[in-house]
Amino acid sequence: MPEFLKIRVKSITFDFNTKSPIIFLETFDGSMNLSMVIGDEEAYSITLSLAKKEPPRPLTHNLLLNILDEFRIELVKVIIYKLQNNTFFASLILKKGDDIYNFDARPSDSIALALRKEADIYVEKSLLTNVFGKIDKNEILDLEYFKTKKFLDSIIPENFGKLNI
Repeated sequence: MPEFLKIRVKSITFDFNTKSPIIFLETFDGSMNLSMVIGDEEAYSITLSLAKKEPPRPLTHNLLLNILDEFRIELVKVIIYKLQNNTFFASLILKKGDDIYNFDARPSDSIALALRKEADIYVEKSLLTNVFGKIDKNEILDLEYFKTKKFLDSIIPENFGKLNI
């Protein structure tokens, strides 16, 4: 039986090599994490939600939630449950009255919706440990930090006197 852990959005950053936004998710104790590439529109929508800002006109995520509200359908939670062929899969769990509905959705769209409704987000535990492993909660989850650290670790002090300009 799969185990699901409640997570939160830690940050969104931009990978300048792939020219793609990356979202970082982590467990509430910070001991496990997951990162995934997301689309530009989803990154914008998630960033607005994190900043508690409303766009001047409804974005697609706002529109969908307005429709759900109008029909009294509750977004109960989001579950990121699978990685297949480098693609993550998620489910939106909706409730209307006593009926529960499960809809396949992209994780980035699901996260954007969950943040707006303050719905819980869960990830299947093996995705957190098997895909990206454990990160100490005191480490900085920033791609540029790791690139800079790797570069600095590769520097040999003795080579400084050998530079020809």
